Amino acid sequence: MTAHRYTILVAVDGTDASSLVLEQAINVAARYDDVDFQVASVLEPEGWLKKKPLDEGERDELQRTVAGYLGEAINNFSDLDMSKLSLSLFVSAGDVRDEIPFLAEWSQADLVVVGREHLSGEKHSS
Repeated sequence: MTAHRYTILVAVDGTDASSLVLEQAINVAARYDDVDFQVASVLEPEGWLKKKPLDEGERDELQRTVAGYLGEAINNFSDLDMSKLSLSLFVSAGDVRDEIPFLAEWSQADLVVVGREHLSGEKHSS
């Protein structure tokens, strides 16, 4: 019988708390031998996103920013065996209340780690 591969989906939002959220998820991931570690960031359809589509350069910049959060969080957790992780990065545009549950279901996530804010800076109680 094959051991269960755990899937952890972490939603980061561009706030200072993103590194903390990632560190908490990495702490959980370190407890397992085989983990799909997925990091997602959702651009909300408000503000500048309504005015123009996200071009390739902006998308690449956002991916670099999210990858930077991830790299910083991993560097701060010295006990993590990177050979146990499969890393994925998702960047999408839409309503965070729709996109994160969609990604969680699509990836069959065992754990979803989210903060309280997203890129627009609005706080949510969910």
